[in-house]
Amino acid sequence: MIASSSMIFQADSIGSEVLSILRSDYEGHQPTGGTVHSVFDKAFNILSAHEVLVGVVTSSVGEGPFNVVLPTDSSLKELGVRRGEKCIITEDSFKIGSSLSIRTLGSRIYSSEHNFTSRLLQPSEIRSNVKTMEEIVRSRGRFEGLGPLIGAPKHGSGTSIDLFRRQTLSKVADLLRAIEEKEINGVEESAGALVGIGYGLTPAADDLLCGIMLSSYLLTENLGGDLETVRRMNQIIASRSEERTTVLSSQHLKQAALGNGNEFSVGTVRDLATSHNNTDIESSAAKLLAVGSTSGTDNAIGIILGSYLALKMLPHFGYRR
Repeated sequence: MIASSSMIFQADSIGSEVLSILRSDYEGHQPTGGTVHSVFDKAFNILSAHEVLVGVVTSSVGEGPFNVVLPTDSSLKELGVRRGEKCIITEDSFKIGSSLSIRTLGSRIYSSEHNFTSRLLQPSEIRSNVKTMEEIVRSRGRFEGLGPLIGAPKHGSGTSIDLFRRQTLSKVADLLRAIEEKEINGVEESAGALVGIGYGLTPAADDLLCGIMLSSYLLTENLGGDLETVRRMNQIIASRSEERTTVLSSQHLKQAALGNGNEFSVGTVRDLATSHNNTDIESSAAKLLAVGSTSGTDNAIGIILGSYLALKMLPHFGYRR
């Protein structure tokens, strides 16, 4: 970083979708405009000319399809970026206002890992890892969102689930049942009732749905299951996001439907499928649970549910490799 009247960052990495945005928005080799959509402590979002949100984030938020990762973990609010500030987007940079530039030429390109290179575990071993993760989420998760759906924390005593969460639990159960039974109408109805439920840029139910779709896709793909069915069901879920949720959440849902996600979500699913060591599960779960206020917990619950679903839908215990 160069400290002067202006600041220049060289991004550590950019998501594959960001690269596509830079290329498509840089039309006719002319810079295009964008606007700062929202500003948080560890991230701010830029709305591009094509109505796509790019997340400029710190290293603790991590890599993702729509993320530009800066080489810092300090508060991004200190950069003075303001909501509504104008941006200039070129083929290899973002310029925000008059004082901040982010260069992307030469930055690492992040793409979600699909084919796990480590040796895959048996389904029974994966199920055991998912159970371990479930216990970790119960004891360390943040329960202001949908955390209570998998039970109260171990240290709790008789924690109740409010009406909102009970209704959400029922809708999630209906969705999982419809996916397993390949009931397209049921998937459409249940997903439509869930998408957009919650608050913030990524509502709680959307974070959970992203976890379900991501884990079911990646496990099915790696274990040689019926990926075509998973793709079809995921696309139905993602299609419900139109006009039902935020721009950012809709982007995440559509990517999760294709088996794409941020490094912590994908890493968690990979460790569930390949690791013999509970320490790996604990480490990946801890990174995921630290994301956002409750987003990490809600996403982790979705990964747990999607993993159980994928294992249940396996036609046999064989693998692709």
